[in-house]
Amino acid sequence: MHFSDLSPYRYAIKFSPPNVVNVGWLDRSMPYSRGSVPSGFADQLRKWFVKARVNQMRGLHECNFCRPRQWPLLPLEENPDIRVGDKRLFLGNWEIWIPGANDKVYASPALIIHYIEEHAYCPPEEFMVAVMSEGALLDWQAEVTLQELTTRHVG
Repeated sequence: MHFSDLSPYRYAIKFSPPNVVNVGWLDRSMPYSRGSVPSGFADQLRKWFVKARVNQMRGLHECNFCRPRQWPLLPLEENPDIRVGDKRLFLGNWEIWIPGANDKVYASPALIIHYIEEHAYCPPEEFMVAVMSEGALLDWQAEVTLQELTTRHVG
């Protein structure tokens, strides 16, 4: 699934919430920004996976740069994952939402860490600044933000 970086988010919910933008929704059929990220960026992004997980799906989306065809799925031991404590979280079935400046929220597939480390994806500078913010990491509750946005839109 491809969405241009910083375009309005609209994927797992039926409306486009204000100030929520896409980052890292890559597809091999579309060009993307390549380059290096700051030292420590990938480690900091991993910390966000604890507080920023939302929209878990039932299926598993595989990286289509690594595997040109989506089916059959790779065996679980070969799928990209991340460890959070003693849990193994597969990267292809959820998103992370990270807060930025001016009430902006960045919505990314969890595979973003894989795209950065394995495919030299370089996210927008403003996203990297948001990821590196320790203060935001301490206070952020992505699920609460998603619920509030949904309630405001429906109510």
